[in-house]
Amino acid sequence: MPDLLVAGSLHTLDPARPAAAAALIRDGRFERVGTREECERAAQGDLRFIELGEGCAVPGLIDAHGHPLLHARTLTEVRLAGATSEKECVERVARFASTLPEGRWVRGSGWDQNLWAMRDFPGASLLSAATPRHPVALSRIDVHALWCNDNALRAASIVASTPDPPGGRRRDRD
Repeated sequence: MPDLLVAGSLHTLDPARPAAAAALIRDGRFERVGTREECERAAQGDLRFIELGEGCAVPGLIDAHGHPLLHARTLTEVRLAGATSEKECVERVARFASTLPEGRWVRGSGWDQNLWAMRDFPGASLLSAATPRHPVALSRIDVHALWCNDNALRAASIVASTPDPPGGRRRDRD
């Protein structure tokens, strides 16, 4: 049974007909775009209606902002999502690090300081104390911040005099 998508505004991305009110979709493909009446006539039979009310739709626009490789990598790393404190994150990292050979990088992701009582960004000292034999790099939940221990900073040649990266800043040690 074909679907009839009915929207307050359907942006077609076709300069000859930039707007429509409905789209007939059969077997996952757009068969007709136009008015509701035009699409109903073209369907020639039963329809399943998808009513968007005053909403809008943009056929063919797909958000390809997926990170499949990043997701796959996180399945092999320490998971920090949902941790309610810096201390809890550090404990998870220490447990994970204890399963790795000395010197091996510990990677992880998912920490969110907004879930912590103080909501402060974490520093290197607790992490460094808990993982003295491993470099550690942990991505924030949005992947826009990286929390590292002293070993990771040394491996990256980041010292106190290293300038901030363009568009970012290094948090001083606690």
